[in-house]
Amino acid sequence: MDRLLQTCTQHNEALDCATCIQIKSWQRYTLYGKADGNAALARRLYQERCPQRQCPDRKTFVRLHYRLCEYGKFNSPGLGRGRPRSTNPEVQEEILEAVNMTPSISTRRVALQVNVRFSLNMWAGIIGDRLVGPHVLVNRLTGQAYTYFLENTIPHVLEDTPLINRQHIHFLHDGVPAHFSRTARRYVDRRFLIDG
Repeated sequence: MDRLLQTCTQHNEALDCATCIQIKSWQRYTLYGKADGNAALARRLYQERCPQRQCPDRKTFVRLHYRLCEYGKFNSPGLGRGRPRSTNPEVQEEILEAVNMTPSISTRRVALQVNVRFSLNMWAGIIGDRLVGPHVLVNRLTGQAYTYFLENTIPHVLEDTPLINRQHIHFLHDGVPAHFSRTARRYVDRRFLIDG
């Protein structure tokens, strides 16, 4: 990787700027991983490893992690790029027509045909041998929206769950940034964390 960066900094025609940015982003993200998600430590490691380069701010490491989790790539899709998210009645008719003509068509293929993007955030749980949910969440899941869900929806969902079962519930969160927002962590810690 360092050899690629040296080639890039020497402005070799073999690498374009986008490739150079991706390599640098990967190198920074690797250091962030070695620092166990500690951005300040990742910054120090970067300074030690690359003293000739300008050291990025610690927030750069955090943003790289967020973008990789949120978008699956280091650069975020800019506003106005990609497929439109909302559908108008004409597009809805196209979608229905495509499904009527080929009932076995996948949502991905329909999305490509009519140039739209389908997305849905869902939550479900398993308690013993019982499925809880699923519940549809807001399209753009933020920390505040997820905390609202934890505070207002989960208690109603668990009303029919015996108290003995509620004592042994474990929340499993994946890498979605909303799950690790400060508001959500504070709520989960305050509500569910048991000392000692």
